[in-house]
Amino acid sequence: MNKVISVALKQAMPTTGEPDDLILGGVDWIKDNWPVVCKEAKIEGLHFHDLRATYVTRILEAGFDSFTARDAVGHSTVKTTGIYARPSIERVRKAVDSLSGTAQIQSGRNGGTTG
Repeated sequence: MNKVISVALKQAMPTTGEPDDLILGGVDWIKDNWPVVCKEAKIEGLHFHDLRATYVTRILEAGFDSFTARDAVGHSTVKTTGIYARPSIERVRKAVDSLSGTAQIQSGRNGGTTG
């Protein structure tokens, strides 16, 4: 968590706890109040876990690996973190296209040879 977020969360959180608790656990007070906050902001269909999905996706799109994203959200496995990843179709296309210049296409069953 960066310094700006830490300061903002300290100001917003209850009198007990640490800012990291809001990201890595102990977020019940945020989850409990999330529907009220969204209603007051006139936001429909935004769920608390959508924030986690955005957070994980932005970490991955910034070029960090899955293990870093896992640690940032406090998961014990990369598999759990993967549930929250939402890569854009453009990013997937870019990844696939990046391989086209280095891959050699082989036809046939035995690497392009016949027989």
